[in-house]
Amino acid sequence: MKSISISLMCLLVIAIVMAGCAAKSTPPTAQAEAEPAVETVTLKVDGLKCGNCVKAVQAQLAKVEGVTEATLSEGTAVVKGSTKVQALIKAVAGSKSCCPSEFSAELASQ
Repeated sequence: MKSISISLMCLLVIAIVMAGCAAKSTPPTAQAEAEPAVETVTLKVDGLKCGNCVKAVQAQLAKVEGVTEATLSEGTAVVKGSTKVQALIKAVAGSKSCCPSEFSAELASQ
């Protein structure tokens, strides 16, 4: 009886180890399919007058859902993530800064 118990315990341990290994071996393609594709969008931004304008517009772009990174330099915004271009343009237009300026953006490249 004791040898049967030990054998059953060994089988149980082997089954648990095999189940754990199977759970860890998720194919990389399945993980890649679950994550949205990251795109890079470049916008030409007008209306920037000072460093605070740049910070304000960059902050608004970073807040757009799906954006993972937003940088703005010399009137060019580079945005990475999975979002719609129209949402980015709307975010630029809705930005507020210390300068009395209206901001606008247009797609430079995608």
